Amino acid sequence: MNLKKTFFVSLATLTLLSLETTINSTNHNDKVASASTISRELKHNAAIYTKNGKSTKARYLKKGNEVVIYGYKTLHSKKFAYIGNGKYILVSNLNSSSKKANKKVAKSTNKKAATTTNNESSDSKIPSIYKKWLKNRRKGNLVAIRDTQSGDPDGDPKSIAIISKIRKGDPISIPSDIAPTASHLDIGTTVDIVKGKLGYFLTWSNNYGGTAINLKDFEFKPYDSTYKKLVKKLTPYCSPKEFNWGTGYAITFTPTTNISSLPSGSSPISGTYGQPHTLTAGKRITLLNPDILINGKGQYVLEGSKSDNTYDVPIKQITHLVKPKSKK
Repeated sequence: MNLKKTFFVSLATLTLLSLETTINSTNHNDKVASASTISRELKHNAAIYTKNGKSTKARYLKKGNEVVIYGYKTLHSKKFAYIGNGKYILVSNLNSSSKKANKKVAKSTNKKAATTTNNESSDSKIPSIYKKWLKNRRKGNLVAIRDTQSGDPDGDPKSIAIISKIRKGDPISIPSDIAPTASHLDIGTTVDIVKGKLGYFLTWSNNYGGTAINLKDFEFKPYDSTYKKLVKKLTPYCSPKEFNWGTGYAITFTPTTNISSLPSGSSPISGTYGQPHTLTAGKRITLLNPDILINGKGQYVLEGSKSDNTYDVPIKQITHLVKPKSKK
């Protein structure tokens, strides 16, 4: 299962969410619910928003740091915290525990931009084995060692986490951090490891929210020389030349056996998506966002998505690959 494909659900869903979260401009007298000035720690990297609820190009605030909160306001059913200088962050990125800022800090920052402390995050407490997995994300993938599911690190049922069932032996690709672009400020992805109530979680999120997997339910499988050979063999069948495995574009082939889709996911926003479907043996199919992964049986599979479903097709069961037509 590719986390990027699981998270991005479908282009249509993201378009609808974008329309829902884009808020019409209001005047400069928008009211912010006043609150005692407090300092709260970030439990996730936090994107910066304007007073109208629109994401900005500003760099994410790093998890583990503290921000001074001057008040709260709700925009389109989402609660934001005002951190000064016209900047807002989602309350969902803050730890539930809070502490009052001392009077000296409150006075010195009341008319200035909110600042983060130089406190180190809890990275030093993360087991070294998990850090190594993240560092080597392009040299292997995770494999579930038991049946599990993705969700919220703190088990919050009201979160906007995407929840998907993951079967024992299913491969999981660790995505790379993706910076927002000028045309897609809301699609940037942040990947991190955080400590939740049930252990350490690999999390990935963008401005719509995110989801996570408990790393105790997985092991890391490194790729061998076969992986490079498969990349070399299959890359010509993906377009364009700038193609990178696991990100964008498509591949067309014919499976030699029926292939069932992976378990579907759901989210409090979009509901259940991706009804179960089976690829028919002998019938040509085009899959989006192809990736090469290794599963719990040690088999290399071609993973891709179509119509909100994701499939893991064993490489040995792929025939009649179709080369893309070159653009003039």
